[in-house]
Amino acid sequence: METPLRITFRCMTPSESVRTRIREHLTHLERFHGRMSNCHVVIEAPPTEDALFDVSITLALPGDAIFVTNDSTKLAAHADIYVALRDTFDTVKRTLQSHECNRCRAPLTNRVEARDPATQRK
Repeated sequence: METPLRITFRCMTPSESVRTRIREHLTHLERFHGRMSNCHVVIEAPPTEDALFDVSITLALPGDAIFVTNDSTKLAAHADIYVALRDTFDTVKRTLQSHECNRCRAPLTNRVEARDPATQRK
């Protein structure tokens, strides 16, 4: 893993197993998109036993940034921190795929057109 990673635990004790799982997810993303310059993962524990984990990920790319949170996808399964992490990293991957597709479709600004040498002026 080469991307600098910062992990913030809120309202919970930091866990080495959670850190390891985050590193595994980030390593998988690096195989897909190797130009990430920074990653910040914030995990907020639920205030009560029956509440859900909130996970947000900020990913810095050259000239851009991606921010994903699982707030909008409040699934009961997100009471498990590992499921919340998996789902949020899956959303990051889909966002990266969309970002790459949009970048590829963007018009080229300094495009050089090929010309037939016979038609060029001398």
